[in-house]
Amino acid sequence: MFKKCLQLAVVLITTSLFAQVPPNDLCASATNLTLGATCTTGTSVNATNDSVKNQNARAVWYKFTATQNGNATVTVTNQTGIDFDFWIVAGNCSNATNTNVISALSVNDSIETKVFPVTSGSVYYVAIAGFNDVSSDYDVTGAFCIKANVALPPVST
Repeated sequence: MFKKCLQLAVVLITTSLFAQVPPNDLCASATNLTLGATCTTGTSVNATNDSVKNQNARAVWYKFTATQNGNATVTVTNQTGIDFDFWIVAGNCSNATNTNVISALSVNDSIETKVFPVTSGSVYYVAIAGFNDVSSDYDVTGAFCIKANVALPPVST
């Protein structure tokens, strides 16, 4: 019995020691999104806690540069039944904890979309984290799909 417990402990410790964080775990290493792409799959599994607009979240980061003035649409679709929320940050990574957070989208839905105005040449960061309804914390991890696009604003007549 002792030997089995010891083996289990070794497996658990080894698994946690060698679990790799996602390459886009930090804002500074955000994954570039291709505007107009069908979908970029991602995961927040093994993401570390990050502070986004003063929320402690196991977030992963994406970014895109607006190619024209207009409205950007960012859509996150969960692929594992998790309530993923996301924050959009304008400018740079140091803005992630203050007022430059454009949106903190929290809808308990499988597809979450945000449309917001963008300026050509500006960089926008997206932090994605899974929300835990039980603990009211962003500590759930799983797989998702993210896509972004920029369109010209509608012409007024």
